[in-house]
Amino acid sequence: MGSGDAAENDADEEIAAATVPDAPAKTGSAIQIAAPVKKSKKVVDDWDAGEDAMVAAEDYLKSEGLNGTGATDDEEYDKLMNVYKAFRKLKTEFDEKFRAIWS
Repeated sequence: MGSGDAAENDADEEIAAATVPDAPAKTGSAIQIAAPVKKSKKVVDDWDAGEDAMVAAEDYLKSEGLNGTGATDDEEYDKLMNVYKAFRKLKTEFDEKFRAIWS
């Protein structure tokens, strides 16, 4: 089990311990168990509030590009091409070493 799974299981156990009583009461032949507590999602108060936040983020990104702090499309393309070339080189070196070891 990974550390993320372990943390999630611990959180589930804490929620279960908080929602299930220590000694379940028996009524007739059925055992009563408390319903699990569901976390509520964050709901925006106004429909326009979520859209306004998105528009503000887009405007900020556009203004950075105009001020010279953001990268242009050509610069971003060059950066991505450099990353692609580095991965291709790494793959080639790995394949050569892998074949040399296992052949």
